[in-house]
Amino acid sequence: MKAKRSSLPKLMVVSFASLFAAGLVSCQQDSGAEWSQAETNASPDYYVILRSKGYKVGSPESHVAEQAERILWQPFTTHVTKSRVVATVEREYLCRVRLLGEDGKEVVRTPLGKTYGARFDDLTTSPRLRLISLDALPESEKGQLALISSLAVHSPNELFRITEPGLYTLEMQFQFLVPTNPATPGFALVRTPVARMKVRQQ
Repeated sequence: MKAKRSSLPKLMVVSFASLFAAGLVSCQQDSGAEWSQAETNASPDYYVILRSKGYKVGSPESHVAEQAERILWQPFTTHVTKSRVVATVEREYLCRVRLLGEDGKEVVRTPLGKTYGARFDDLTTSPRLRLISLDALPESEKGQLALISSLAVHSPNELFRITEPGLYTLEMQFQFLVPTNPATPGFALVRTPVARMKVRQQ
């Protein structure tokens, strides 16, 4: 069965600092917000669903990934129709990530894992970033998630030092540029609610 989207968006290289200086981008969240404030600073209109390469059918919310599987992410919107969002492909700015054990404690990140979100609060001052434009899908398309070609990040065992068997919770928060008005060139920088997925270590 063919994927619903067979090709990924083309890259653009822009200066975020110049966009903010020109007034083309506004900020709708507090910089420096910790994980404890992630939900209160999140946009109500956009969110991300996570799944692993092994996901086939069923509810993505109940999907359990294996620790060696790469993680796919797909933006969604509460709007009736799809919306275009702009995201960076550079992991230092795109998202922040953590893994919680069954005891609620954070798992230590690997050197690679520490690069994710390392500059999450510095997006507005970045001189040059590689960006992509992609669709945030309406909720009516959640049932077709297995047919959608989504972007990927590294697997949990590449990002974290998972040493004990068990069921872990992966948490990721993303940030995007979204149009403020279809008739104008302006964008708003928004952060999504925290996306969660279970990860199993055998």
